[in-house]
Parts: sequence; structure tokens; C-alpha cells
Amino acid sequence: MVFACSECETDADCGDASPHCVTTSSAKRVCRPCQTTDDCAEGICGYSFSCEPGCAVDGDCADSLDYCTPEKRCEPRPCASSSDCPAISECNADGVCERSSCQSDDDCGGSPCVKSQCFESLGHCTYIFYPY
Repeated sequence: MVFACSECETDADCGDASPHCVTTSSAKRVCRPCQTTDDCAEGICGYSFSCEPGCAVDGDCADSLDYCTPEKRCEPRPCASSSDCPAISECNADGVCERSSCQSDDDCGGSPCVKSQCFESLGHCTYIFYPY
């Protein structure tokens, strides 16, 4: 049974092109291509519940230790040894690059040591506007 203002109530009410019944920010139920990134063959499941590219190149990833996969998703960079990882990082037991631990900037080759981890640069604070 589909409620009056909704396109669907369950996934069974949706077709193959948009097989997931999701609730939008306005509480309306609609059929969309994805609910999570796992539903996308490529890219990520975005705010509108549509598959969209998460990245095109490594530089698009928010964390410099991540890389852009062929599926256009930012994921932790795999490694076999620390030489496979960017500077100021090392290969962990799980086979992914992680930030090197530190006590001071000197441990990071001059890069900043922040909360006991090496970073390329210091972070920054931003103002978040909340409309009322």
C-alpha cells in the first residue's frame, strides 16, 4: 500500500532503474537508485540517493592517504611496505597506509605533529552557518 503523498512504501513498489524506496529530507518516500554506496557499481551514493563520482583522481580525496579507486571512491591506500606510502606515513599490519606517529614536528621531517600524528599541514577552523 502506497501512501497518498509518496511514490513508494517498500522497495517492491520501485522499478529496476530506481529499486530503493527511501525517505527524503521532506519525509516523502521516493524510488531512487541507491541507499548506500554499496548499491553503486561506480561512485558513491550521494545526498539525493543517486550514484555520483566520489573522485576522479587521488587529489580529489579529502585525506591525502586515500586514493581514488577505479570505482571512483576514495579509500585507504593499500601497501605492502612503508615505501608504498606517501611521506610521513607508514604501512600498518592491515596493509593500508596510516599517518606516522610522532611526539614533535621533528619526528615528521618538519611537517606538523598534531595529536601524535604527522600531517602535511596544520588544519584550519571554519565558520559553519546554520540558517534558522
